Parts: sequence; C-alpha cells; structure tokens
Amino acid sequence: MLLSGSESNQLLGRFLFIDQFKSGKVSYPNIGLSFIANLDFSSYILKMTEDDLNYNHWDPIRYLHTINRIYMDQSNWTEHDSIKYKETPHSFYKLTLTDLKNAAYLNIFSPMSLVGFFGCSNYLLSGVSENNFPYFNLGELRYFPDLRAHLTPFGLSYEFSLYTLLNNTFSSWSITTNDGKFSPFWGVSASVSPFLTIGELAISTELELWSQPSITENTPYKLKSGGLIAFNLSYPSFLFKNASLLANLGYKTEGYSPKYQLSEGYLFQYGFSLGFK
Repeated sequence: MLLSGSESNQLLGRFLFIDQFKSGKVSYPNIGLSFIANLDFSSYILKMTEDDLNYNHWDPIRYLHTINRIYMDQSNWTEHDSIKYKETPHSFYKLTLTDLKNAAYLNIFSPMSLVGFFGCSNYLLSGVSENNFPYFNLGELRYFPDLRAHLTPFGLSYEFSLYTLLNNTFSSWSITTNDGKFSPFWGVSASVSPFLTIGELAISTELELWSQPSITENTPYKLKSGGLIAFNLSYPSFLFKNASLLANLGYKTEGYSPKYQLSEGYLFQYGFSLGFK
C-alpha cells in the first residue's frame, strides 16, 4: 500500500538527510538518494489525473477511496445522494486528489528537498560532489527547519520539524497536525542522540505523544491519547571496522507511528550496521 511504502521511503530519506546534517556536508550520491526517497510520495501522486478516480488501479486512488469511505457520514443523505454516489462516489469526497497534489508540491519545495536538489544539481552541472550544508547558526547551535506532508490512516498530516546539533549531540523536534478534513489529531515528538554515553556504548532516546482516532475500534471520530518511549543502543562491533551492534528497547501504546507496530506493547528491535569509507 502507498501509505507504508511512502512512509518507508520518507524515513529512509530523512535518515540520509540527517547524516548529511550531522557531517555539515552535502555529499553526492548520499544526498541524491535522500532526494529521490523524499520525492517518492510526490512523483507518484502527481502522475494521477481526475480520470483515474473512476478506477482503482493506483495506490493513491485506493487511498482516497478508502480514507473517504471510512469517514463518510451518510446519515443525512437523500435518495438522490445515494444514486449519485453510486455513479460518481468521488464527488462526495472530503479529501480530494487536488489535496494530495498540493501536499506533493509542498514536499517538492520543502527545505529538505531543496537541499537535495542543490546537492544533485551542483554535482551534475559542475562536478562538485561535496558542499557545505546550508544550516543556520545560533552561537554554537546548528539548526535546520523542515515542513512536510504525510499520508496517515486518518488523512493528510503536516509535520514541522527542527533539527539541531550542539557539541556533537543531535536532536530532532517535531509537531504534527492534520488538514482538518476529518477527525482532528495531533502529535509531538523529540529525540536526542546520544542522550548518554557509557564508555563506547551510546544511548539515544526518543519520545512521542499523540491524540489520534482509534485504530482498532470502529469509531473513526473517537480520539485516543497515547505515545511511546524508546532507547536506542549502539556499540562498536569487534568483528568489523566501522560496524556497530544496534538495539532498540521501549514501550508504546496503541496508535500509529510509522516506525513501529500499531498495537500496544513493548518494543524490541536489534540489528547490525556496517559502514564503508
């Protein structure tokens, strides 16, 4: 489904972008991969036309059909409305293809995407593969803002993020809200990396709080509050150079967060990272 695929690519693009921000350099091809991943959402949606609404072949159209049917209120419909809905259901949609395209354009011209465009075009036009990252400074604090749109199970959301770096400690702060088409929802999140170091062990932390419609109950306008807290552990591997052992431990309530399961429960993830220089 477009929802999961789009969010996965945007997460990949964000991780690559953060690496560039931390290093203070915009380097090709990493920024190019970030740029392409970030624009997956936009390029797919901008291909759609109004004629595609009559079919169910494309994921963006399926998303529109599904989300509008979930939140559609037919309590005051007349017989004429019911007949018209069978002929042209999309004429009753609150969230439209135009809304998705406006969100796609927002992502194209977001600060994160513009940095990617700058890095790619500079390489293609002049052959320069590395440039200084265009961050802002406030004393020793390095920061960069971003604004992006996302597809969620509750409709379109808009996320304002602020990335900061101070004394080699990276932090991200974000506020998310919806477009007002359906049930209102919001979320806030923060992460600090590293939050604590013990020898060679680096511990990062992330926190999310939200109020959003219930995922499991058939009540799309009923809001539930929740959140998650997680600790990410990284330890250098003795097997390979530039490699690390990774683990993620935490707990979350029921709710939608792109990186985690929907259900309530403990978080436990582990892995291995290998860098090449």
